[in-house]
Amino acid sequence: MDEQLQRKNFLKMLGQCQGSILKLCLQYTDRHPDSVNDLYQEIVYNLWRAYSRFGHSSKANTWVYRTAMNTINMRLREQYRTPTVVALDEHLCETIADDSGDELVNRLYELIDRLEDDERDMLNLYLDKVPQREIAVIYGMSEWAVNQKIHRIKMKLKNIHENEQQE
Repeated sequence: MDEQLQRKNFLKMLGQCQGSILKLCLQYTDRHPDSVNDLYQEIVYNLWRAYSRFGHSSKANTWVYRTAMNTINMRLREQYRTPTVVALDEHLCETIADDSGDELVNRLYELIDRLEDDERDMLNLYLDKVPQREIAVIYGMSEWAVNQKIHRIKMKLKNIHENEQQE
């Protein structure tokens, strides 16, 4: 197909499907104009790159929707992998550093400090409510193995605590 004709057909299709793209952009962003525009441009870019392979075997809107959703899913996966950095405010730092905190919490941290490094790391992930599935991926083991390891760590903490109580 002639490139100029291809461009004309693409722009015609884009005009017909623009509403669907915008709805998806609004649905999957924070609705800030810059966010919507960035996602819209990324979707249009991916549509243009794939347009030569569009075989017209489905309706244009269906193809646009599918391509747009693939673009959105790729972006969401990238955002999921990118760690979010949050600045600590001074009040929160003072609260964390305050030694007059709950005795039970302090005792728990004293017990956790006695664990091996890998046990301590795994328990901290567990206490931070990271799903066991994700812990399993981090440690390269099955969910069942993570569950068993966390159970053993809890039992170890209990034994350390009981032994200290007897002394």
